Formats: sequence, C-alpha cells, structure tokens
Amino acid sequence: LCMATKGGKALERSAAARMLGWKGAGEAGRMALLDRLRELLPPHLVLPEQRLEELLESQLATRQAACPWVPRAHLSLLTDATDSGSYIPNVTAQVLEGHTDEVWHLQFSHGGTMLATASKDASQMIV
Repeated sequence: LCMATKGGKALERSAAARMLGWKGAGEAGRMALLDRLRELLPPHLVLPEQRLEELLESQLATRQAACPWVPRAHLSLLTDATDSGSYIPNVTAQVLEGHTDEVWHLQFSHGGTMLATASKDASQMIV
C-alpha cells in the first residue's frame, strides 16, 4: 500500500484511499489512516505507539555504555562511531609524586575534592 504523493499532489482519489477512508494529508487524516490500518493488520505486524522512539533510545543508551567518554550530544545512530578516542583526555594536567612504583588504583572522593591512590609499592596516598 503506497499513499505517497505524486508531483506534490496527494493521491486522495485512489482506490486504496477510498477503501481506508483516508481524510487527507493533515494530522487528523494520518491518525485516522493509522487507526484503520491497525484494525486491518494482524497485531504482530503493527508496532505499538512510541515503540520506535523506545528502540532508538535503547540503542543510544547501548552506544553510550560502550563509549562512556563520548558526550551524549555527540552520539548518533545515523553514523557509525568513528574516532571516539578523541574525547579521552590525553594531556598531562598534573603529576602525582610520592609513589615509587606503578599506581594501580585511584578513587576520587564523592565531592571530587580529594584523590586516594594505591601503588604497586604498597603505599597509599590521599591528596
């Protein structure tokens, strides 16, 4: 069933439009058409309302979970993720001195004002 336009003019006089009782291209006409199609089609062929939006939001959430460092505003389902590594900070902002070996763990305080570190050399620091 194709109820598209041809040359910019709606196909309001088509047999399909008459069969479905289509009332034109306005919002009321579209809603009436969708309601009529829901009546005619088997339930397993009709998407529930808002289902597409739910699916898209779910996919965005999945993509964000896979790339947590990418701001949500820069995520898109229209393109593949490319250089998401450009959002990862790669400039040294500060050097933590005091450990004599690799730092294996660090944790910021809940307020974000303090940093706790633990090193391979068995030392801990709170700065």
